[in-house]
Formats: sequence, structure tokens, C-alpha cells
Amino acid sequence: MPETLRSTYDILLNQLKQDGKIKEKTSEESKAIMQKIEDEMKQFRMEKQKKVKATEADLSTMFLTA
Repeated sequence: MPETLRSTYDILLNQLKQDGKIKEKTSEESKAIMQKIEDEMKQFRMEKQKKVKATEADLSTMFLTA
């Protein structure tokens, strides 16, 4: 079964390459794409940390006033 899936994958991949729907990236393009993803993830993590800290502050205020 896995060999069948692999050959089907290869057939589809080759067909998409022939149709021009898949373009291979150079290593420089790949690095630039990965860097952009990493930058966006870094911003996402920072925003999430801010939300967690705000939630923790709200919870501690609730416990202190209760």
C-alpha cells in the first residue's frame, strides 16, 4: 500500500510540474521564505505572551480582591 501511495504521489507531482503549477525555489528563496515565517511566528509568540500576562494579571487581581 505505501508503495502505491508513493507512486501515485510521484505521478501527481510530475504532472503538476509539467503543467507549471509547481515551481521549485532556489535555496536563497527558500531561506527568505523560512525567515519570513520565523519573523511572523516570533510576532505571534510575543502577542500570545502579552495576552497570557494580561490574563494572569487579571486573575491575580480577582483573587486578591475576593
